[in-house]
Amino acid sequence: LKSMASTNKNGIKCPQDISSDASLPLYGKYFSDTNLIVGIRHPVLWFQSFYNFRVNNVPWRIMPASEKLLKGCIGGSQGVCGWRGNFHDFLYKLGKTKAGKFDQQQNQQQQQQKYEEYLDDMEDIQAEKKLLDLHLPPIPKSSSTGPIFLYDFQQLIDTDHERSTKFRNDLQSFLELNDEIPPFT
Repeated sequence: LKSMASTNKNGIKCPQDISSDASLPLYGKYFSDTNLIVGIRHPVLWFQSFYNFRVNNVPWRIMPASEKLLKGCIGGSQGVCGWRGNFHDFLYKLGKTKAGKFDQQQNQQQQQQKYEEYLDDMEDIQAEKKLLDLHLPPIPKSSSTGPIFLYDFQQLIDTDHERSTKFRNDLQSFLELNDEIPPFT
């Protein structure tokens, strides 16, 4: 039974875990050696998909108009809001983006001001990032999570054979699988 357990791979899919201030410390405490796979997509496409998912799969609840959800979450939003599309802060908690000037700030007002200055100073910020940039203060980085495989949703449907094969091989290696991962369809 022990040898069988070591060959099985188990996982969960829970998009909220990366944005929850409660989840990551628990991952660090109880599953610090667990490999995390984090998929992201363009924030606008993510918002559209999540909003439509809630509308179509929870028909007994009326969703607020999408334009009311572009910033913070409001009552009845079922977790759909622009704030959750601010992936930079969530990736920062995982150590995947730089903290910049705000690592040591002590009060929230100072953090907010420094964060806004940091964003103003960034020369390489892309236009789509600005669409949902809510100038949120940074979130302290998680103390201990396992290795992280970060991918863009588009990699799952990439039609370029060489890139698709490289992606699947990288994922296979990350998960320490013996068998090749077949193309995603």
